Amino acid sequence: MRRGLRLAAWALALAGTAAAEPAAYDYARFELPAGWVRNDETRFASYSPPGGGVTLSIFTRFGDDDAEDTLEDFIERAEKGETVLDGGKAEDISNDDFDVYRQERRVRDADGRIVRRFYLAADKDDRATLVVIEGDEANYGGVEREARGIVSSLTLQDASEPAPEMREVEERAGEGGLDGFYVAAAKRGFLDVATMRWAYGERLEALYFDPLGAVYRGAPARFDIDVVHSCAAATAWRCGRYLIEGSTLVLRWADGTVERRALTREGDAIRLNDRLFSLASGGGASPAGAFAMVDLFNAGDWPAKDADREPIAYSIRFLDDGQFQLRGVDGFRSQRVSARTVAAGRFKIDGHSLTLVYASGASEVVGFARFPSGDGERFLIGGKAFVQP
Repeated sequence: MRRGLRLAAWALALAGTAAAEPAAYDYARFELPAGWVRNDETRFASYSPPGGGVTLSIFTRFGDDDAEDTLEDFIERAEKGETVLDGGKAEDISNDDFDVYRQERRVRDADGRIVRRFYLAADKDDRATLVVIEGDEANYGGVEREARGIVSSLTLQDASEPAPEMREVEERAGEGGLDGFYVAAAKRGFLDVATMRWAYGERLEALYFDPLGAVYRGAPARFDIDVVHSCAAATAWRCGRYLIEGSTLVLRWADGTVERRALTREGDAIRLNDRLFSLASGGGASPAGAFAMVDLFNAGDWPAKDADREPIAYSIRFLDDGQFQLRGVDGFRSQRVSARTVAAGRFKIDGHSLTLVYASGASEVVGFARFPSGDGERFLIGGKAFVQP
């Protein structure tokens, strides 16, 4: 049974917003205004408008506390270290179906930015749902109407029902026209999954295009396999098909959602909704020196501390004689982690593939890409970003 979370008490005359596309995450269903796209986060769903600067995040199955306690605990942890300028008070807007609380806050973060946030917590079937609109004050007001429109369209299925199913996206005539792995970098706010606190910094968005019309969202662990058909129900939002319609790139994802982005070509790069995506190359001269792993995709799949609570610094060093040293983890596939773990062996780069042959005799092939030039060399290795310290 699906029951709506449509709260007229704070809807603020949201009728008349731009044409919207249906979207889904876990048991949440809502509508995205034209141009809004999903960010590459793995433990929650995050969306941003065409100009960036603001994110709307959705957390489901967040706990079994009531909505007021869930909201209070989340804010206390997520805003730790920030200066509250206007905390407001949590407002009870519960209805017959849901225990619901909302709160608006204005804070100064660690970087000195003035940030506005709108929190909404709803308790359904003892599985809390949290929705947060977050952005710097300069951008927040410009998209507040649309962001609140997304929240007002929110409906929640019973939590026992399955997440959006995997839908095989049918091919259409004229699809294709792009080829390769494209990366865009921009700074924005996000909830750091390693600390569960709000953070602000560089985030990467990656799109891998097949010339025949398939597309993969995110950084694949390998490029030498059928990446664009590797998704399952939980990752259906990553795989889909694309079609260029004049100056619009239409992306149809396997979770049933559709994105439309303004498209222009600039040499080897493409601009989507004013964000420049540069082509990441493979092969070339072998990297040299040490590179540290930085979680620019906010995946949190390698822990920050080991079983002894010691902090782990992951790195890979490429030596001149074809040798490598991997620290913090004994391989991209096994992922046995420890602050003292060191694995070594030989490496070979062939296009977008990096073969690692370990001294133990084991071997693995991981994806390899050179990020577009910037401050120092940066590589994608096994779906993770490595940069010069």
